[in-house]
Amino acid sequence: MCSFNNKKSKQAVTKLCANNQTFTDPMQISDCLNEYFCTIGNNFAHSLPNTDTQSFKKFLPKSNKGSMFCNPNTCLEVFKIIQALKNNKSPGPDNFELKIVKLIADVIA
Repeated sequence: MCSFNNKKSKQAVTKLCANNQTFTDPMQISDCLNEYFCTIGNNFAHSLPNTDTQSFKKFLPKSNKGSMFCNPNTCLEVFKIIQALKNNKSPGPDNFELKIVKLIADVIA
């Protein structure tokens, strides 16, 4: 249940009817819901009519073959990017400080 007020309300499913069966055990309810949500995509895909796998191309615009090309990075580019990072940034969840990254930049690059 979604609520936008500050009061926390908890609701639990105590009974579930599925496949002509009634479930009251929390593990059985959990397994039943898990089975449903894990198979919903596959079941939906099988309910769609079969189509030609190439038919989607008629809805796409003509491709521009030269629209994007990425050159490989050089070690010098990576080194310069690392050195350009600001030192006053806090470490991420791994608690790895930027000072250390800069010290070993030549190894990383």
